Amino acid sequence: MKRIWLLTALSVLMSTMLSACEDSVEEISAEEEEEEEEEEEEEKKDENTQNEEEEELIPSIEKVVEEDFYSPPAVYGVTKNLVVDYYVNNSDEGDDSSELQKAIDEISAEESGGRLIIPAGQYYLKEINLQSNVHIEIDEGATIYPASSGWKRSFNRRLFYVGRDNYEENISLVGTGKGFTIDLRDDDSDRYIAFSLNRMKNFKISNFNIQDNKTVFASILVNFSSDSDGDTKWPTNGVISDIRQYDALFGYGLVQMYAADRIFFNNLYCEGGVTLRMETDNRAMKKAGFGGINEIYAENIQGENGLAPVMFSPHFIDNGKIQVDGVKAISCAFAVRTDMGGVEIFGDDFGYGINGVSQEEKALLKQKVEEQVGTGSVQTVYLRDNGRIWAARIKNEFADKAFAVYGLKPGVFKDIKVFNVEAIYGETADLKQHFLDYLTCEERLKVCIPSYWDRVGQVYHGPSVGAVFNEVYNSGSGFGYFDTNVYNVSSTGFPIGFVEKLVHDTKSTGCNNVTWPTCL
Repeated sequence: MKRIWLLTALSVLMSTMLSACEDSVEEISAEEEEEEEEEEEEEKKDENTQNEEEEELIPSIEKVVEEDFYSPPAVYGVTKNLVVDYYVNNSDEGDDSSELQKAIDEISAEESGGRLIIPAGQYYLKEINLQSNVHIEIDEGATIYPASSGWKRSFNRRLFYVGRDNYEENISLVGTGKGFTIDLRDDDSDRYIAFSLNRMKNFKISNFNIQDNKTVFASILVNFSSDSDGDTKWPTNGVISDIRQYDALFGYGLVQMYAADRIFFNNLYCEGGVTLRMETDNRAMKKAGFGGINEIYAENIQGENGLAPVMFSPHFIDNGKIQVDGVKAISCAFAVRTDMGGVEIFGDDFGYGINGVSQEEKALLKQKVEEQVGTGSVQTVYLRDNGRIWAARIKNEFADKAFAVYGLKPGVFKDIKVFNVEAIYGETADLKQHFLDYLTCEERLKVCIPSYWDRVGQVYHGPSVGAVFNEVYNSGSGFGYFDTNVYNVSSTGFPIGFVEKLVHDTKSTGCNNVTWPTCL
């Protein structure tokens, strides 16, 4: 009886202890789960905080519209038609320049200016001087060709120019519908400029196509210029939009800016070269000691089979604020490219190259500059002005001495912001020789030399390199240093091993030397 009682007591005790252990385990498990939940919550808070901090680092995009830059006329004083009122035959191959210039002159002389309509058809033009208060509308289906003869400036040919002789304002030249066409393909010259924009204010150039033939100029030059009294001006308050260019040369493209204030570029496309080139190396600015670009806004800039849709290169000029929103590169070397500023001394500063260039004068220029700045100060001597003059580029570590001797220093961009950049890989990009150093060894095997260009080493065709290329160095300080702030970059289709954002020293190494074939 006593044994039964003991067994019963032991059984009850063990059951109680087991129940207590289970309760303890459950409590521990609950505590662990609670701790894990708290840790997860902390991680989420940390992640959200990090995302918020990253969002805070990305500045807001300044919203702009066309009306911020260009004010169209409320009414037109007169409206004329080039064919009806000035009897232009737009179905033959005769030179129509004098009739068009007469129309522009007469409309500009009206008290309130006016509008000139150019109907669909074909027109042969040269050196048309756009003037104040004249607004030209060119119908879809109109095609403009260069005139075959009679050019006053036969070497570098300008179809349209404005502000070269006088300061002009309130000007527009706009295509209707899907736009008109400027066709440069069937001509014996490769030195055409579609528009040379100089001393002007409140303008709009918009909605047309350029059928290029690898001409040795950007199609639209935004210039620095001065009048006979030394009054220096450049284009201000304007819109350049909805323009498409095809078959541009690698070193040129659609727009080249030297000096400008408050210009809005919108919906630009270029096949080959550079779509929007902000390269401020005008020699007149070098002599004047000022110029450059400021308050430049751009949206939806696209390039295909070229160097880059957007390029920054200050040379020896200090530039101001630039905002670009929306860059798309399709089979280009890069989407955004930034060059280091630098000091260049030209041969004709010493009388070299005035009657042609030679290897002897190249050596003499280097010798002269190094005598003045220091042994080893010349980085390279190369041809400028389309091969007409030698230029010596000085190494930036000699910038202080170059400034003391020549009063020149490497230029900068003081405020660059580029948003929403897309790079799509392809194998038909334009490539400069030094770009090849940034390709992987395998990608270098895809490079070839184009047959259309006979200056070996200046251009190659091959694969896209990356999305963003920044050659600016100096560790954040010193002459020539500036930031290129690029936000929200995406890359599609690139091979394994590529670098999305390259800097000057992210070169590939260990590759065998390659002899590149001629492109098929």
